[in-house]
Order: sequence, then C-alpha cells, then structure tokens
Amino acid sequence: MDDLASFLSISLNLTDTKSTVNSFQGSSSQTNPNLPAPNIFIIAKLHSNKSYSKKHFRETMTKDWNKLCHFLVVITKRPPNLLLVAFGCDGDRRRIMIQQPWIYQNNAILIDIPNSLDVLNGNSLHSIPLWVQVHNTPFFKRSEELVALISLRLRPMLEVDKLSFKETWGSYLRIKIMFNVSQPIHQGIPIEFQSINKVVWLTLKHENLPNICFFCGRMGHSYNDGYFNYLKTCDESPTPPYLCYEKTSRVKF
Repeated sequence: MDDLASFLSISLNLTDTKSTVNSFQGSSSQTNPNLPAPNIFIIAKLHSNKSYSKKHFRETMTKDWNKLCHFLVVITKRPPNLLLVAFGCDGDRRRIMIQQPWIYQNNAILIDIPNSLDVLNGNSLHSIPLWVQVHNTPFFKRSEELVALISLRLRPMLEVDKLSFKETWGSYLRIKIMFNVSQPIHQGIPIEFQSINKVVWLTLKHENLPNICFFCGRMGHSYNDGYFNYLKTCDESPTPPYLCYEKTSRVKF
C-alpha cells in the first residue's frame, strides 16, 4: 500500500493530502436500549418543473406528517431541492411510506430511504407506488394468473388487493405497482383470453393520480407550460396536436 501511494504521488504529482488514503470504520458505539431511538430518515423531493414555495412545501408536509406520527417529524433542506426527513421511530417512517403517494399542489412527492453507501443527491428518487384499478375484465376471470400476466406490463408489482378477486366485491381488480415517473402513464392493456377466444382491452384507472401532461402522459410538467415537445409539434402542424392522455382515467380513493 505504501509503495502504491508513493508511486501515485510521484507519477501524478499529488500532494500528501491527495495521495494519502484514510480508512474510516464508522462509529464503534453500541446501541443503548435505555436511550431514545436514533433518528431514522427518508429523503423526499417534489416532482415538478414549476416554481413553488419551498418553505410552504416544507411546512405543509411537516404538519401533515406530524398528524400521523407519534414523535415530531423534523424536516431540513438538502441541496439540490431535497428534503431530509428525520423520524423518532421506525414505525413513524413506515406510516409515511405506506400512505404513499403523497401529493403537494397536485404534484407527486418522490420518497426513498437513504442508503449509507450513497451520497444524498436524489438519484434514487424516480418512482412512486400507485394503486391501479383494472376494469373490463371478463366475468369470473380475475385470478393470480391474470395478475401475473398484467405484471409483465406494469412491473414491478408490489401488492394485490385479494378481496378484488371476488366478483361480489366490485367491478374491478385492484393492484399496487411501483411506477417510474419518467415513463408515460399506462392507460390500458390488451389481453387475449384464450378460454373465450377474445382479446379484451383492460382499462386502467389510477387512484389519487398526480397531475400528468396530457400530451406525453408523464408527471412533473403540463403540456401548456412551455413543454418543448408539445410546442415543437404545434409549430410543425396547422392544427394543435391531439392530447391522447387528456382522458386518462383517475379516481379518488
């Protein structure tokens, strides 16, 4: 190790500070069961290209999350445009994670649990969990096999509301997916039901869906707010382009 450091210092003309590799083993202190639990964190970011009051955003989420938690939530700013949220116990953090998606001014709040191996730069913030209602399934065809087939298009699948397998429960199958916000929203899936020799379009309705762009179907911006691709298409066509996501089905739940 000394030979390598010496070689690098000579070859690259590095200073002692730059060429010396220091080891850090972390804290050696043991957890004391008589002390309060250490802070438990999440990082969060508002997924929007619009300007907003970061102070009001932070105050609003502090108020909303404190209503669910046993201990006070502490939210601090971290660049770039991140919030570092500290909880008093793991149960409080779980409550916030389970209640997703969180919405502020109709825009999605992206949340993740930070990894001690990563730098807090927000690169892991790209998905939100969404409950999706699958409508128009043929009678008595809801099953684990159908869910497995749907999951090939809507992966990753997180959860299935097994009560929705019952025809007497309601008119749709209910599933939970982890949705990548860089992708357009799913409007439906064509499924061939071989037992009835028929291809059926399964309509998808998203529960508590944040605002999306009616032109491209993605979250974080609107088509009429300076979205480049929409403006470019307008310039190249004598008529406004068709907004194919304008009628995307969404439901409050």
